[in-house]
Amino acid sequence: GVFNEHLVRIIKNKDLNINFNLPDEKLIIFKESIIFGFLGLMRFLNRKNINNSVTGSSISSSSGIIINNKLY
Repeated sequence: GVFNEHLVRIIKNKDLNINFNLPDEKLIIFKESIIFGFLGLMRFLNRKNINNSVTGSSISSSSGIIINNKLY
C-alpha cells in the first residue's frame, strides 16, 4: 500500500478529517521486512500465516514454498 502512489493520492484526496502522514521510507521497509519474516517463520513452523478473517477467504491457510529447509 504505502508505495502505491495512486492509492496514497486517493486516500489523501478523500475528506476523511484525519491527519495522514507517511513515515520515513526506511521505517516502512523495516516494518515490511519484519512482517514478511514473521509470515515466513509461521510457514516454516507449518502454522497458518493467512487468516481468513483478514483476507475474507472461507478458510485460513499456510502459504509459501520450503525447499531444502529454505523458504521461498
